[in-house]
Amino acid sequence: MPFNHSYMITNRANPMSDWSYEQYPLPPSQLNFFLGAGQYNPNISQFTQSGPTAQPPTQFLTALTAEARAAGQITVVIHGLDNFFDNATQLTMHLGAQLTAQQYSGLVIGFSWPSYGLADSTHYYGSLPYSFPPTATNGTIRDNINGSVQSFFTLVSMLRQIKQSTGVRINFVCHSEGNYMMMLGMRWVSLNQQDPPYISLDEILLVAADINNAALQLPNQEWAGQAHAIADLSSRVTIYSSQQDDVLPFAEGWTDYHNPQYPKRLGLHGPASFVPGPGDLDPKAIGLDCTSVVQPLNPNIPPGVTTHGAYFYIPQVIADMRDTLNGVAANGVKDRVSADAPDGRGFVMTLQAGAEPLRPTGRVLAAPGRG
Repeated sequence: MPFNHSYMITNRANPMSDWSYEQYPLPPSQLNFFLGAGQYNPNISQFTQSGPTAQPPTQFLTALTAEARAAGQITVVIHGLDNFFDNATQLTMHLGAQLTAQQYSGLVIGFSWPSYGLADSTHYYGSLPYSFPPTATNGTIRDNINGSVQSFFTLVSMLRQIKQSTGVRINFVCHSEGNYMMMLGMRWVSLNQQDPPYISLDEILLVAADINNAALQLPNQEWAGQAHAIADLSSRVTIYSSQQDDVLPFAEGWTDYHNPQYPKRLGLHGPASFVPGPGDLDPKAIGLDCTSVVQPLNPNIPPGVTTHGAYFYIPQVIADMRDTLNGVAANGVKDRVSADAPDGRGFVMTLQAGAEPLRPTGRVLAAPGRG
């Protein structure tokens, strides 16, 4: 079904600016709401802004609630670093259009936190010494994310209101550093909920996650389970990883900024362990190794797009996301096989039967970006 509006939400203090020095969070709990005409409109200049405010504007909330009720689902996209607000809008609308082309009927909207451009993202990745959560609330990428958690709580509160009034499913798709936003944001929700369970999210897709590979292990070992709140407050978490990722190896090299016990990146290696026992993978988490499909030779990846960002351009991956968002059992999604993990929660995405064989394309990989 077609939607009448497009939706973006951000806690950027200066959302229309592409100057890095103007990328910092709004005061705690506040958000800017953008309502656009037409389905998955990628042009943010055509949207109407409301806010900043700690309460969703009536026109925005009314339109979103009505279209969510008709669609049955809301899926929120959280981008990674090297995205200004216009880039975040384009990513959200692109994914919405791609999912729609794969017969996904849910409504896709975007949440944008204050990330920088590429040069400043790499220069101001995090503050030292390492701490979890960060101690500052603006400055570096991870400080800006820490300063966004109360605004994220406002977002989740709005989604809870819609879920309670309509019964729709609420999903999230997080890419790269957007997984760190989800990790800190849901941690804040878990610690500050007043009437547990505050919200029961449905499907959470962690795509090319720039977080540690023990983040979804049970928090019964030191430094493990930093993203436990995501699983605790949702129905299922699916981790999309590829050993052919061409950006996360750079991030993995910045070990001073990462969990000292588990410095490896979740989106590059997958979960730290599928072996039952101390450090178990959370029972709600599924590991999906996409290496055979999300790799540089895949002819579906457009020129200039990194393997790190390729998940959103490969029809087979989009179809997998569609089924996952719709709640299909992990072992019932097409083109997945069991990884024979001891706990049964590991899967491998296989190249689609009849798909064009992977071969060199002559494509030149872009520098790491849009992470």
